[in-house]
Amino acid sequence: MNLVSAPSQDQPAGRVELSGPPLSRPQSARRSARSALNIDRSTPALTLKIGQYPVHSGGVAAIRTLGRLGVPVYAITEFGLTPAAVSRYCSGRFPWRATGSEQPDQLVADLCEVGRRIGRLSVVIPVDDEAAILVAEHEARLTEFFLFPQVRLGLPRELASKYGLFELCRSHGVPAPGTVAPASLDELAAFAATATFPVVVKNAEAWVRRRHPVVPGTTVLRSAEELLALVQATAADGEESRGERHGGALGIVAQEYLPPEQSEDWIVQLYSDAESNCAVLFTGQKIRSWPPNAGVTACAYSVVNSDLGAAAERFCREIGFRGIADLDWRFDRRDGQYKLVDFNPRAGNQFRLFETEAGVDVVRALHLDLTGRGVPGGRQVENRRIIVEHVDLPARLAYRRLSRRAQPGQPVMAIQPAQSSEPGQSAEPGHSMRPGQLMEPGQSTGHGRRAEPGQPAESGQSGAPGRKPITTELAWLAMDDPLPFLAMLCRVAGPAAAGLARILRPAARRTPAARKTSAPGNTQETQRQAGLGR
Repeated sequence: MNLVSAPSQDQPAGRVELSGPPLSRPQSARRSARSALNIDRSTPALTLKIGQYPVHSGGVAAIRTLGRLGVPVYAITEFGLTPAAVSRYCSGRFPWRATGSEQPDQLVADLCEVGRRIGRLSVVIPVDDEAAILVAEHEARLTEFFLFPQVRLGLPRELASKYGLFELCRSHGVPAPGTVAPASLDELAAFAATATFPVVVKNAEAWVRRRHPVVPGTTVLRSAEELLALVQATAADGEESRGERHGGALGIVAQEYLPPEQSEDWIVQLYSDAESNCAVLFTGQKIRSWPPNAGVTACAYSVVNSDLGAAAERFCREIGFRGIADLDWRFDRRDGQYKLVDFNPRAGNQFRLFETEAGVDVVRALHLDLTGRGVPGGRQVENRRIIVEHVDLPARLAYRRLSRRAQPGQPVMAIQPAQSSEPGQSAEPGHSMRPGQLMEPGQSTGHGRRAEPGQPAESGQSGAPGRKPITTELAWLAMDDPLPFLAMLCRVAGPAAAGLARILRPAARRTPAARKTSAPGNTQETQRQAGLGR
């Protein structure tokens, strides 16, 4: 692996540092039926991200899924030891110090330099929202070096914006949690005076979380006092710079809280072609997240959900979306609706959960389509499971604690989603439920799991809860590519051990301030304490 030298102290933060040409792709020892895909091995790929978070399994997965087919894959990485850089399927790394605070023109110039160094037209694969927005909004300069879907200018930014997505959902009749974007402290105070708490607070725009985050991540606030205190404290720090960028807005959205005990988390991964038709579309259910009920996927199952898939496909077609998308939906048992919570215009971290019987996932579909090879049809492989090792361990412990806190025998509110608008008519025979009907613990919801108080049961197949998955995809550990797993351990082992000790110690021994800091609703802070990153 071609490791670059360390940057000089006076090097601009956003500049790419390169030393020598990237190494040629190592030969894969792994041969399978999937190699029969008509993949173009002469067209390289580049994984692109903005920000400094080396422990990112989605980028490693993108490198592996194309590298195993013989495609040369390059990666934008951090400096030093990173999991992506040590993958046997990484043909070369381009380290840079981009944080998201740089001017876009500087990042584009650096990206063009990477394209020149690769020396061939390459498929670019954004793995975070900022990267997807950067590529879409600088199409004219980047097409000389890269292949990527041509999407309507401004659409990825609108989708990644929490309030922009809410407005799109409202205009296209897609259910979504109620969302407000207060433009001033006075508007926020007026909202807090009438809002129903808890509420979910998020940074409004993709770039805000990099430059001037108001909240550390998805944050659940339980009172008006908490909301006002949080925003007032942040507004006093850097108010002028935020106002210049966001027209005086506070940079946050407040979103309706969907109680986890009365809802289910679902995932849609898809690739839309130049006509906004879904070449591949997958659905699955999130079983555990970290932090619980508010964070990144720790464990999920591939479960076909035709109604949800149809809703996602219709929405993408109506807005003219093209490319890879990762959609987070929450099924609200109280009203029987799937509500779109997030639309990430790029590959999701857990995309390798899904593939067709022909071995096509969304990243392979992107490469096949952009190189003119065509995406073969095929059914979604069901009952696959993905485990993201470094976040699933703390997630398991946290869900067990939540389960112990739940009262045994307490009924769980549930509702069966209907194919029609008539109350009581269900999507599957024999599962008719009326709005407001209580479901006893252990009774099937018809979504591939049983209702259990405090903790979702692992189930991989609708109607057969508790069955073992036919395959388990580990996000990090791979027998044919073990080094990324070891590099991940080096990055997280020490901080994770210290963080877990703080999180799991008895509540009575913690101060009130510590309890507030490690609250499950504080996504990024909980991850930081455990040393787990994004």
